[in-house]
Amino acid sequence: MNALKVKTTPVEMSIAGAHPTENVAAYDIYLRGRQSLRGQQDPKNIQAAIDLFEQAIKMDSGFALAYTGLSDASMLMYREKKDRFWSERGIAVAKQAERLNAKLARGTSLTGKRVQRNRANHGSDHGIEESTGAFAEFG
Repeated sequence: MNALKVKTTPVEMSIAGAHPTENVAAYDIYLRGRQSLRGQQDPKNIQAAIDLFEQAIKMDSGFALAYTGLSDASMLMYREKKDRFWSERGIAVAKQAERLNAKLARGTSLTGKRVQRNRANHGSDHGIEESTGAFAEFG
């Protein structure tokens, strides 16, 4: 698991607990996805991260961290492509992560943070996909 020398952030681990998934292979794939996002954030690397997070989710559909990674990658793809599909997907998977673990999604996902802030300011999720400026402050 540690072969990539990528670690889950302390915030993620404290919120998720010591074992965010019991599936070691899913966790390894999740870490590889996070590593893809740490490099140059171009569409090719972002797509690689998306593919890895999707693999981790297929291995453990209850792995909330993998959903937060997929949400973050989807919003990065939206920033690159300006295709509404990606922002809608980012929001949808952030909501799924929140359903699985409300504390985790709010504490780690870029989209989760945006959803939480938008709810506090406007009382809804409306307009999140258009607020790309707000996303940049977390990136």
